[in-house]
Amino acid sequence: MSELFSWVLKIVGIVVIGVLVDIIIPEGQTNKYIRSIFAVMTLLVIVSPLPKLLNYDIQGSLLDGSGDSVNVDDEFLDYYENLYLNECKAKIKKSVNEEGYETVDVEIYLEGESGKRTIDKIVVNLKKSVINWDNEHINIISKVKQIVKKEVSVSLEKIEVYAK
Repeated sequence: MSELFSWVLKIVGIVVIGVLVDIIIPEGQTNKYIRSIFAVMTLLVIVSPLPKLLNYDIQGSLLDGSGDSVNVDDEFLDYYENLYLNECKAKIKKSVNEEGYETVDVEIYLEGESGKRTIDKIVVNLKKSVINWDNEHINIISKVKQIVKKEVSVSLEKIEVYAK
């Protein structure tokens, strides 16, 4: 009996709020949209007890993932993972080029299963790179490692640089 009373109370409440809003909002295009929204809300309140009447538990099957309706799309995750990796490579190449090292190859290796992968190792190959004269006595490896760390936010132990 109390469920029926709360259901009727919800319907009365939404109708009263709808009437008050209808009085406050001036006539025009906005009023039509607001009326439509309250009509949908009223409809949802009216049909809300139907799942209980039909002995169908919505929360138990659809929303908590216990049913078979939730699947992970690995192709989708792999696609966006590859987009992210390509963006990281481009950022690293651009930053290294701005420091005067041209023709840089970058490879990013991942560990873990699809959707939960993390960066295992980043390899920067400067073997084909041309080094400007003003950079020839600088510790290239440590400088490139710092650039990569700044761009991708990984620890220095995960960065390998080959310069010879």
